[in-house]
Amino acid sequence: MALEDAGFEVVQACDGTVARHLLSRRAYAHVLSDVSMPGGVSGVAVATEALHRNPGCTVVLVSGHPESEHGTLPTGVRFLHKPYRMNQLTAALATPVAAPGQ
Repeated sequence: MALEDAGFEVVQACDGTVARHLLSRRAYAHVLSDVSMPGGVSGVAVATEALHRNPGCTVVLVSGHPESEHGTLPTGVRFLHKPYRMNQLTAALATPVAAPGQ
């Protein structure tokens, strides 16, 4: 609700499999996912799919575990450690992603 209040259109997925299906149907400007997702498809896999389908989208992964525990995240993915504040999330979503090599 807070993202909708901030002006974002929100489409929810109950697990990583549904998220990947949604990504196959249309391009999204922003993708937000927890690293740990139910259904056998991780948030990292969702992020990779999102960037593959739409390299210009902003992808934010969140987790209660430190970023270092997740290995190398895909290039261009932003990471927020839980708990985070809404202003941190909206800032991460609103800031343009630098193109590779910039």
